Amino acid sequence: MKNVPSRFNLSTRLILVIMGIVSVILLPLVFGCEGSYSQYYKNIPMLFTTIFSTLSVGLFIHSNGEWRLPAIFLILLSVCDMYRFPIIHYGAAILFFLLSTYAMWNDKRVNGFGKISLVLYFLFFIDLLIFELVQVLIICIFHLIYVIKMFNIKLEKLIIEEVIEEEK
Repeated sequence: MKNVPSRFNLSTRLILVIMGIVSVILLPLVFGCEGSYSQYYKNIPMLFTTIFSTLSVGLFIHSNGEWRLPAIFLILLSVCDMYRFPIIHYGAAILFFLLSTYAMWNDKRVNGFGKISLVLYFLFFIDLLIFELVQVLIICIFHLIYVIKMFNIKLEKLIIEEVIEEEK
């Protein structure tokens, strides 16, 4: 229980998870369906870079170090657009999704998401935008559940500390 992230850390991550969910849903609704999320860069380069770079902060401050590399690759894919830096962009995107699946697979605190993510990789061959939407939602829901669990642990810890204080 000592290693529970701070309330500020958890609150920041909660806001970023909600922002991630809202972003991946709103981009196609507001700007129309593209072939992939990377193509939204041409319409909104600053907003695209800002959204995805900001979301990487939530991954970077995760207490599990396995999320640091996906965070770095998310920053890379957001600042290296597919038009000027296609090799870096697509390489970073592939590594972001693979390493995110790996991190979810290995995390025992929130089970099953890595397996769900991996099973749904076939969507890549059907429609890239749907693949990205589904994968980002899986990642966001994973983090949402994780943050809620950590908030509950903090609450339980507070209750236990109050009971111990009352018994003294």
